[in-house]
Amino acid sequence: MSGTDRRITRPYSKLNRLCSEAAKRCGRLTTYKAVAQALDLSPGRVTQMFGYPQEKEGTVIKAETVGRLVAVFAHDRVTCEIEWLFLDYDDFAARLAAAPDARPAPSRPAAPDVPPAQWERREATVLPDLVELRLHPPRPGNEVAGTYYVDATLLFGTARRDYEPEDGSEPRTVAIALKHAQLAMASEGWRPLKDSMIGERDNEAEQFRRVSGGATSSGRWSRGSWTAIPWPAALSR
Repeated sequence: MSGTDRRITRPYSKLNRLCSEAAKRCGRLTTYKAVAQALDLSPGRVTQMFGYPQEKEGTVIKAETVGRLVAVFAHDRVTCEIEWLFLDYDDFAARLAAAPDARPAPSRPAAPDVPPAQWERREATVLPDLVELRLHPPRPGNEVAGTYYVDATLLFGTARRDYEPEDGSEPRTVAIALKHAQLAMASEGWRPLKDSMIGERDNEAEQFRRVSGGATSSGRWSRGSWTAIPWPAALSR
């Protein structure tokens, strides 16, 4: 033990308090296992230094390890100075609670522009009065980096077409409407995030059901609409 190694009192309580502060700041060092990984130590070694058996007598930790511990929590937005660890627990906890975030939360752009070259629009119309699906310009997602919301409007109608029978009978008008419809969207470069497709969420309309390859809608439609429902709600590469 070098002359710079000092005893930390109530190490179990102090590390648990650090983990609690990390959780409050949405950090990742919320468990002993996470702390061990950040320090490049085994979970057993962290328990030897900060486990409950050391709570009463305290523990002596190398100055280098104490410095690394403070550094990894600072990276996790928890401000803790080295000297605080050697204070009484109540003083330590008070200083920890009053300290600001060690670094500001990463800012997110409110609505960054989507480069139009990244998206290609294609149209193919067979019976436009039977069904119409409009995909609106993608907008960047805020929850997960590199994702985009795809809003859409889906309309059902009745197509009427003149029909001339080959047997020479009188021409007539045929009405065509959908009873069952399946919606499928495929991409070689993008994939939907979990629980983001229509039919996967609890608050969906009952007529939509998630099936392999897409979503299916059943029921008779004279005129139906699906407006501004993301499908998929979020796409990522």
